[in-house]
Amino acid sequence: MSQETITRTFITLSLLAVALSGSAARAQYTVENTQHSSASAKLRQNLPGARMTAEQRRALAQYGPAISVAFGQYEVPSSIIGRLSARVHPGDPVAEAQSALQTHGVAFRLRPDDAFTPDGVETDKAGAQHVRMRQTYKHLAVIGGELTVHLDQSYVTGISGRFVPDLDLSDQTSTPDALQSAAGSEEPVIVVDQIGTARVVAPAELSSAASSRGVASQSFAPALTAACAPLTICPSTNLIRNSGFESGNNGDWTVYSSTGNTTDVIGNFGTSCYAGAWCTWLNGWGTANTERIYQAVTIPANTSTASLSLYLRINTSEGNQYPYDTLKVQIWSAKPTTTYGPPYVPGVLLSTLKTYSNVDAWSLPFSYGNNIRQAFDVTRFKGQTVIVYFEGHEDSSLQTSFWIDSVVLSQS
Repeated sequence: MSQETITRTFITLSLLAVALSGSAARAQYTVENTQHSSASAKLRQNLPGARMTAEQRRALAQYGPAISVAFGQYEVPSSIIGRLSARVHPGDPVAEAQSALQTHGVAFRLRPDDAFTPDGVETDKAGAQHVRMRQTYKHLAVIGGELTVHLDQSYVTGISGRFVPDLDLSDQTSTPDALQSAAGSEEPVIVVDQIGTARVVAPAELSSAASSRGVASQSFAPALTAACAPLTICPSTNLIRNSGFESGNNGDWTVYSSTGNTTDVIGNFGTSCYAGAWCTWLNGWGTANTERIYQAVTIPANTSTASLSLYLRINTSEGNQYPYDTLKVQIWSAKPTTTYGPPYVPGVLLSTLKTYSNVDAWSLPFSYGNNIRQAFDVTRFKGQTVIVYFEGHEDSSLQTSFWIDSVVLSQS
């Protein structure tokens, strides 16, 4: 687990007696906490209640104890994990995902105007497929609504993510057609607040709001000289060796995987990478593992500003409630292993610049599946040899993949 106080909590549904009786009594749920009791209190806040329909309760009752269900917002599941059904389209993962969402849609209170559009198929390191399906309502994209359908060779093994049910646009002052006309060729979209109230907005309005919140750039990036004046020496632009990983695993980065398979950490991962064909892929196994890469760099003492930046992409099969799988961006002191210094190994942890998790995959700016630039001020480490350190950790089930590319430590 990524944090001592957080654990995976599953809900075992024992709803059959309630579903078969026509009474209005609440269904009973057994909370199974595998390690810590602290998570159960948080989970109870999300237990289903008045918004659940009788049809939804009956659908959930059919899963039985072998299927684990966790609830998120709006009293619908954030994950349903287990062998849900046999595959009916073994050669077509997108068709399989569409079929699975229709088959199991009642559990999410899916209605006729709710639909999904495919947004990509990821194959994890264990060979399982994960089909990302974006939610639409009356043919309009629902921002933040996305379910991932998980497949092995023979079965649909789970559905996870965030689905927004019970959408209603009847009280909108601006109709989708009016917004479409104003936006020109751009489709309007639906945004939903924390209590499930939907609003149709033009893309320009959404972009403006996102920009004002700073979601397009969540990081600090010192301004570096754009061009050098004539007859002057340009500052170093990057202290990282093999920063784009295009030279492969050539020794510039120290690579570790608890699986023993380091060839799947730095590799040719094609379109998952930000630039070129090579990048780093941490985790993505769907089983308990830890993977890391690190490199020692010396930041000159006369540096005015120093910035560490990278491009990061996150894909997960986990839900959006708890950070089960994590990526840490850290700076360590460099401990020499020889009289003269190199090679260096991590000594003392100096700073955790940021911790990312499966939860970030469901939030802007990562929720569109893009490579997003992240940057951090590391000026305080000038005059030191330090280790730039990335470590990914997955728990025992449901993959999360972290792709890292174009790592730059610039100084001026």
